[in-house]
Amino acid sequence: FDDDEQRAQSKYIIQRYRLEPKDKDIKKYLNGELVEPKKQIVYYIDPATPKKWRPYLIAGINDWQKGFEAAGFKNAIIGKEWPENDPTMSLEDARYSVVRYYASETPNAYGPRVSDPRSGEIIESHVGWYHNVMKLVQRWYMIQAGPLDARARKMYLDDELMGQLIRFVSSHEIGHTIGLRHNMGASSATPVEKLRDKKWVEANGHTVSIMDYARFNYVAQPEDNISPQGIYPRIGIYDKWAIKWGYSYFSKSKDEFEEETILSKLTTDSLTANPKLWFGGEGKDEDPRSQTEDLGDDAVQASDYGIKNLKRILALALIMIMALSVTGCIHKKNEIAVTIGDVEFTSAYYMCALLEAESAGRTEVSNALTEKGEYSADIDYSKQKIGDKKFETWVKDT
Repeated sequence: FDDDEQRAQSKYIIQRYRLEPKDKDIKKYLNGELVEPKKQIVYYIDPATPKKWRPYLIAGINDWQKGFEAAGFKNAIIGKEWPENDPTMSLEDARYSVVRYYASETPNAYGPRVSDPRSGEIIESHVGWYHNVMKLVQRWYMIQAGPLDARARKMYLDDELMGQLIRFVSSHEIGHTIGLRHNMGASSATPVEKLRDKKWVEANGHTVSIMDYARFNYVAQPEDNISPQGIYPRIGIYDKWAIKWGYSYFSKSKDEFEEETILSKLTTDSLTANPKLWFGGEGKDEDPRSQTEDLGDDAVQASDYGIKNLKRILALALIMIMALSVTGCIHKKNEIAVTIGDVEFTSAYYMCALLEAESAGRTEVSNALTEKGEYSADIDYSKQKIGDKKFETWVKDT
């Protein structure tokens, strides 16, 4: 706005932290050597966070170090435990960026940033992750990766698996706080058949950006034997390129206009050489490549594979529902393996059903022996019969 203007002028500025090489390292930087920045980007972990999840949140932050290396900086970003014994520091202090933990039923997380509207410089960020985001990622992973990863086939995930899912959430939200938007077109850059290519997908990941809502590789089939490395999302080539574009230091540019020319050429040259670096936006326009929750360059073919996996997981879900309707309980320990079709399923619910059936069987045996006058307190039920069936067989059948 200006007194002499008859209309408002629109100006777009990216949001980024001030990241510059130290004065003594500028020559090294310009020669292509990785250098540490004058001021490191630091995210502290809220001390209210359950201790067992803190290492995974920190790992999700530190994963971005590889992204900043694309812009010429090493150790540019780091996650740290909050110094609880330092009375001079406060979680509410705007000088500190913090990953906050909320004991909430909300199944979500978010990654905002506070920036200077004059320059776009990011001042600080308070990432928020709600406790119940673990419920969300457990459901996603069970449904999308259950046929591929035996660890997903239960309602209560092992800590290591849940930790890796939290790490993915941490990386995505930190991506927002360092200036990246969603890129809902990223997953369309991967050919569907590559999602089933074990060697390729484990090396490259199933989407070029962790800022897409691509979740997990539900296209892969059990016979592909793809490890979690090819199922989880990760910081991809688009993310590294975006950091290079936004955080590279152009000391020789005389002004922002010359820098804009350099960046425009970088964009044109990079996309010409590698169209996978295309930015697909928020997935809210008419471009069919830019969608949420999709995978691959062929939505129909990818969905066909996804439906095959859904049929597999549905068979497992039916067993869980039936067992839950019988017992109404969740038993996290002493789980047993059940094979349904070509999928092994570990079900706490099924264990509950067995316990309920065993209790009913003991009652049947006790009543029968009481009628015969043969009941005693030290009955070996495993040697008894119910009708013409052995006790163990009757329990399993029931």
